[in-house]
Amino acid sequence: MGISARMKKKWIILLAALVAAASAALFWPPPTAVKAPVNVTFLAATNDGTGAKRMLFCATNGTRRLFVRGSSAVELRGTPSNQTTVVQITNVDYLKPGQSVSFSMRSPVLGQPWRLNFTYIGQFGRLESLKYEAGWALYRHGFRILVNELPRHDVRESTTQWINE
Repeated sequence: MGISARMKKKWIILLAALVAAASAALFWPPPTAVKAPVNVTFLAATNDGTGAKRMLFCATNGTRRLFVRGSSAVELRGTPSNQTTVVQITNVDYLKPGQSVSFSMRSPVLGQPWRLNFTYIGQFGRLESLKYEAGWALYRHGFRILVNELPRHDVRESTTQWINE
């Protein structure tokens, strides 16, 4: 019992349509979106119980994308090249879509201006991950893929104002 010629033709048309749809989904350029803010803002300064200066900040994600903190550093002004020191602030490792997180930290220096620098990396959604992985798989197998057309991680830099506390 073989498949009829008519049935074969339907399967070939269906397969061609699926390949065309997958190709269009893979290589369709992403919409150009207005960059919504992902930022960290200095709110206030106070003293803790030991008399040390504590700074209050707010990290905000105004996008529809999950962002993961890539790095954070304290930058000191007045040194020859504005010296930076890596700092770990654990409750701002992730910023969910539309989320705001307040956090505090001790002032790293007294009497010298400083500020915080953050780098956040946007995470791919399901369709973007599929496009990214499929595109690189095709590229590795010798297909001519424009690597610049594959989805890229959205990277946002945020720097607070200079703090003189």
